[in-house]
Amino acid sequence: MKTILAGTCLAIGLLAAVLLLTGSDSPPLAGEKTEIAMRNVGYRVLLAAGDSSSRVLPVTKVDNNIYLIRFENPLTFTTDTLVKVIHEALAPGINAKIIPSAYVVNVMECTGNLVVYSYQKAGTEENTLVPCKGRDQPVGCYAIKITFERSILLAGGKWKLGGLALTCLVLAGFIYLRKAPAANNEQKQPATLSIGQFAFDLRNGVLMHKDEIIDLTAKEAKILTLFAKQPNMVLERDKLMKEVWEDEGVIVGRSLDMFVSKLRKKLQADHNVKITNVHGKGYKLEVS
Repeated sequence: MKTILAGTCLAIGLLAAVLLLTGSDSPPLAGEKTEIAMRNVGYRVLLAAGDSSSRVLPVTKVDNNIYLIRFENPLTFTTDTLVKVIHEALAPGINAKIIPSAYVVNVMECTGNLVVYSYQKAGTEENTLVPCKGRDQPVGCYAIKITFERSILLAGGKWKLGGLALTCLVLAGFIYLRKAPAANNEQKQPATLSIGQFAFDLRNGVLMHKDEIIDLTAKEAKILTLFAKQPNMVLERDKLMKEVWEDEGVIVGRSLDMFVSKLRKKLQADHNVKITNVHGKGYKLEVS
C-alpha cells in the first residue's frame, strides 16, 4: 500500500513539475547549467574589456540563488556595456528554463567588498533599474555578484500546483528513504560546510563571511576541511600531518603549526570560532 501511495504521489509531483517548468517565465535555478551561464557572463565581461587571455576564476555559489564571479586579473568596464553584456549572456533565449529573468547585479571591489556599481534587472522593463549610465570605471580588481530573485517562482496561476507537488514529492521521498538500505543513505560530500558564521566552499577552497570572500591555499583548505568535518573534537598532530603531507613524502612538524596560525587569522571575523592547541595531543576547532 505504501509503495502504491508513494508511486502515485511521485507521479503527481513529477507531472506538476513538468507543467510548472513548461508554463513559467521564471524557472528555478538549474545547478551546473547556471554555473556555466555565470562563467559565460565572466567571459563576455572580459572580452568587452578587451581581455581575451586571462581567466575567469571558479564561480562561487554563495547561496541557493547567489553567484560570485571573480577574475584572474584587474579589469575596467563601462556601466552601459556591462549591463548590455550581462543582459545578453543571461537572455531567456539562451538560457530558457535554466535561470530566472529577474536578478540584481553588484560589482564589488576585491578588497573590502565595497560595491562600486549595481543595477536591477526585473521581469518587465518598467521595473528594471539601471542607474549611472555611461560611466567608465578605472582599472581594478572587481568581482560580480548576481542574485536571482526566486520569490516570483511561487506567483501566478500556473504555480498553484506547487503545494500539491511538494507535498507528494516529500511523502514519496520519505517512504522510499525508509525502505532503502543503509548503504543507499550515504550521500555525496556537501559542496559547502558551515563553520559558525562562515560558509566553507569545499570545491573552490574559499571561506565566505557575509559578503567577504577569503581565499585559502590548497594546504589551508585541506587542513580546514579536516577540522570542519569534526568540529569540537581533538585531531592528533600525527593524523593531521599524515592526511595533509603524506603524498609529498616529507613531513615537517612546524609546517602544520604555521598553517594553523594562518587559519586562525582568517577565522578571526567570528569570535565564536577558534582553533585551540591541545597540549601533547593536537588541535581542536571550537565552534560555540
